[in-house]
Amino acid sequence: YGAKNSMEEYQIYFVVGAVGDLTTKMLAIFFENDEAKKAELGKELQEKFMPAWLTSLEKVFSEIGTDYFAGDRLTLADIYFFFAYECLNKATDSTLPGFPKLGALFTRIGSNPRIKAWREQRPKTDH
Repeated sequence: YGAKNSMEEYQIYFVVGAVGDLTTKMLAIFFENDEAKKAELGKELQEKFMPAWLTSLEKVFSEIGTDYFAGDRLTLADIYFFFAYECLNKATDSTLPGFPKLGALFTRIGSNPRIKAWREQRPKTDH
């Protein structure tokens, strides 16, 4: 799941960092005690951060031009992305339309036999 060269390493770090940015925003909302502030943070995430975040990832993925974020095989970047995209789908109750390449990547990763088996066997949770 690692890089074969320095360019792939950069691509993996980019995605891992982008998912970290999203996670930081989502955790801030989750742990916010003030309901008005929580709603404000949620609105900002939904209306400003997510469109920019998804647009950026779709652009980078398109420019890479392969079936995965780094090279021609599943890497840590794809697993991080898969987790984040799955969480966003659950949080927004949608398939996040408008980002067809990311949606296709999500489907491709989810059809990996080992990931598919893990998803079917893992404990069912809200997250």
